Amino acid sequence: QYAGVMAYSYDWSETETNADGLGVMGIEPLPIDYSLLFTMNMAVGFNPRWLPVLESSIQMLMDSEINNSGLFYNGIEASGTYTGDFEYRDLTASNRGKHLKTIQTLWIAIHLAEIGTTDTPVQGSLKVKALIKAKRSLDTYKAFYLANNNRVPEYMTFDGKDVPTEGSEG
Repeated sequence: QYAGVMAYSYDWSETETNADGLGVMGIEPLPIDYSLLFTMNMAVGFNPRWLPVLESSIQMLMDSEINNSGLFYNGIEASGTYTGDFEYRDLTASNRGKHLKTIQTLWIAIHLAEIGTTDTPVQGSLKVKALIKAKRSLDTYKAFYLANNNRVPEYMTFDGKDVPTEGSEG
């Protein structure tokens, strides 16, 4: 149904003296927060063949919500499994994909809100569901903001808490 990104990419080991500059084949999670539903909707106006792409993208973003929490996974693995942020600031093999980058989850909510309030040939129930999920996300972040001295962290856990920093409890 959905898939990750598979492409040639820059390999930091290419900075060595033997580098051939060709890059390496890598399989990386697909950052779904870049799914610009509003732009896809514009494309539908020019070519209706975009409609199934738009509808499946809306569904993918809605399916990425974590347990009706208003938080969204922001990536999807090649296996079709949703994942957290893969650019985490303290990235190691053991914590990759285990946190949410707040701005990326908010982008998903924004994309869903845009499509939920835009003139589109997308079926009405899909638009309504997208808007409900976007509103739930806004409510989640507003509650966190108000409960935490008017701030939202850069990274959150899947259950909507601050990611503990090294040496702190949590």
